[in-house]
Amino acid sequence: MDTRAQFDRNAANLRKRAGYARALRIAMAAADVSGAELGRRLGMTPAAGTEWVRRRTRGQVASTTDDLERIATALGCRVRDLLPDR
Repeated sequence: MDTRAQFDRNAANLRKRAGYARALRIAMAAADVSGAELGRRLGMTPAAGTEWVRRRTRGQVASTTDDLERIATALGCRVRDLLPDR
């Protein structure tokens, strides 16, 4: 496989994840909700919620469509508010 093409795909994927992480942090700040509070609203312990958010904002775990819907409901926003700008 072409190294440059692989680099470009990896870089694009990382940019998308960084955009999502930023959008999630902005939505949480707008709702004045911490990771612990978001976790509580999603039915987790505060510690588990903090870890859950941390792993997603660092790009270690991708959020599913179901995750996005649950997060949007918990924050009182729309799913599109959690997506990076295009």
